[in-house]
Amino acid sequence: MPNSIPASPELRVRSLVLGPNGEQLGQQDKVHLYQSEKKVATPGERFDVFQTAFGRIGILVCYDCMFPEAARTLALKGADLIFVPSRVGLAALDPWMLYSKTRAMENRIPIIAPNVFRPPQYVGGTLIVDLIRYGVGNVVLPKIVASAGSGEKTVVADVDVERAREMRRERFLDRRPAAYFGH
Repeated sequence: MPNSIPASPELRVRSLVLGPNGEQLGQQDKVHLYQSEKKVATPGERFDVFQTAFGRIGILVCYDCMFPEAARTLALKGADLIFVPSRVGLAALDPWMLYSKTRAMENRIPIIAPNVFRPPQYVGGTLIVDLIRYGVGNVVLPKIVASAGSGEKTVVADVDVERAREMRRERFLDRRPAAYFGH
């Protein structure tokens, strides 16, 4: 293939974790490369959790959020928040929001999902998803507590990490991993 560029071990799709003074605390490489990324980049090999002043955070880089196991892995590793930095175009914005809310609900974990703003294709849509208890009983719903909508905006919201941690502990006590893999 004369027009094909081989994947480079040096080229990664990566999100950095920066401390309050700009120091690099870590990095998360994108594990699930999307379409043409597969031709030029090397995928990450694992999902890490990083200790920060705000708690333990995990990162799903864009397309990584489409895989339920990725978010579950971070939750099981003790993440308190999951960041999902993305470059999602207008056509995929609604599914991306649904995936973000679903991963929050499945794992009882707040999601902070910044998205690129570069019109006309990338219209923003950054959102923060927290969890609420709804009605009588133990119904938990994901709730978008802040959203940039279309445009370039700063989005800020409080999320209740302690409440989410308790919800996650309750839910995960009911898991039966031995049944999932036939052991």
